[in-house]
Amino acid sequence: MISIARLAANADTAIYYLEAIANDRDDYYVASGEVPGRWLGSGSVLLGLDGEVAPEALRAILAGLDPHTGEALVGYRKNAGFDLTLSAPKSVSLLWGLGDRATAEQVVAAHDRAVLAALAYLEDAACTVRRGKGGSTHHRAGGLVVAAFRHRTSREADPQLHTHLATANMALGPDGRWTALHSADIFHHARTAGFIYQAVLRHEISERLSVAFEPTDKPGIGEVVGISKSVRRKFSRRRVEIEAAMAKHGVRTSHGAQIATLDTRPAKPAPVSEDELRKAWRDHAAAIEFDLNQVPRQRRHPLPPHDQAIGRHVTKRDATFDRLRLLQAVAETATQGLPYEQIMARADAFLDGHEAVKVTATRWTTPEMLAIEADAVDRAVGGPRTVAVHAQVVDAAIAARPSISSEQADAVRSITTTSEPVAVVVGHAGAGKTFSLNAAAEAWRSAELRPIGLALAGRAAAGCKPDRASRRRPSPRSSRT
Repeated sequence: MISIARLAANADTAIYYLEAIANDRDDYYVASGEVPGRWLGSGSVLLGLDGEVAPEALRAILAGLDPHTGEALVGYRKNAGFDLTLSAPKSVSLLWGLGDRATAEQVVAAHDRAVLAALAYLEDAACTVRRGKGGSTHHRAGGLVVAAFRHRTSREADPQLHTHLATANMALGPDGRWTALHSADIFHHARTAGFIYQAVLRHEISERLSVAFEPTDKPGIGEVVGISKSVRRKFSRRRVEIEAAMAKHGVRTSHGAQIATLDTRPAKPAPVSEDELRKAWRDHAAAIEFDLNQVPRQRRHPLPPHDQAIGRHVTKRDATFDRLRLLQAVAETATQGLPYEQIMARADAFLDGHEAVKVTATRWTTPEMLAIEADAVDRAVGGPRTVAVHAQVVDAAIAARPSISSEQADAVRSITTTSEPVAVVVGHAGAGKTFSLNAAAEAWRSAELRPIGLALAGRAAAGCKPDRASRRRPSPRSSRT
């Protein structure tokens, strides 16, 4: 999973990261000699930043200054940067928290490798700057400047392996100037980076610990076979607390979840040692009768997903897809994971194969979807002709809606006064298509025809249902869909 937040361009941001993140105030144990953070990204290399994150260097970077000379590298920025947080699935965190030292070290190494893969993707796809009048020209930049901080617990002191990537809002353009990033690309590619992180993590964990993964109801995320949902929830006290607060107030949106998260945030407890935490976790596991030895271990040699599986997955929700959606599909269908290089290569091979049909310069579909579309068209064109509604009946339905526009009225007349088997209404979001179809439905019902609403969403299909007072007994003569 990945989350992304903007970092405000003020002194408080630097203070937060220096005190809360870099000093492990969100980690509820002594760091046991682990460095507070490390520099990642090609942009860091360009600035001579390597190894441990020093507080003064991080403060300079978030302020847009050269970390060595203190000179300004960039001008005004609305955002100092972005906090990209990559979190392991709960079952992986339990492998780390309940396992022995050797197991824990392997889990951390796998997580770090997956974080590097996600960062490599973002540098390749989303590290851009704008130049020219109004920033109309986009250029690839020299790389991201990232301070990475790995944490291992949640706010309720449950095992939760995650890494904060404090990414500075600046990059070196091809003209030798440091300027703000084109932030839209960061947000556009963040979700795909999350899918890549999860796939590489599954691959690394499977290779190192010989465990298997099973898909979940969360896109792109798999959990370790043998660590049940019940066990995972009993080690997810913070999430349970947030969900309870949301249920109490009847909230279901992501914004509501953010409010519940802040509203239920507990006070930070006194730090305890990692050994004390591990003992508490093992005692808790014993209390719920869970033993990590129950997790099956077997060396596997999974094959990359084949073209047909990728094609069906990538068109599960949409008839066409772009490269981002394809990368997500490759990562998700690789249930046991794939290395980063193989994810990219597998996507390229799919686009070069017979299962990808180019629709536009940046979108593709599959032969299966084209066949489904052709069959739908044949059925529609060859279907029975419908009954045209008399113009006076249509005009009455239009007149009953004084606010209807001339374009909407024309659309209503077009689809109700034709006998063709198919009539199409096209309009942008908010153009009033549902309002127009409501008028058309009234005209059909007045003509003793029965309109049947069909849509991908039930709410949209129900939008043309008549009020109880205006319902008429349907006639068996004809139906219009």
